[in-house]
Amino acid sequence: MNEQTETFKQHYQRLNLIAEELRVQTEPDLDALVGRVDEALASYKFCQARIDAVKKLLDEKMSGLDPVQF
Repeated sequence: MNEQTETFKQHYQRLNLIAEELRVQTEPDLDALVGRVDEALASYKFCQARIDAVKKLLDEKMSGLDPVQF
């Protein structure tokens, strides 16, 4: 994937696809395992970085608001 066009959704879907492939395989494919794990880790890191960035942005936006009194 091109770094400029990568999205959280694409990486999340890739993680789910790899997990499902590993879950349903009837015979382990050790030759492909390391590559799939590398793909999954790259997608996991992308998703985690995006989650962290969105959390930071939301924290910044929410810090200027007064708490709602109930």
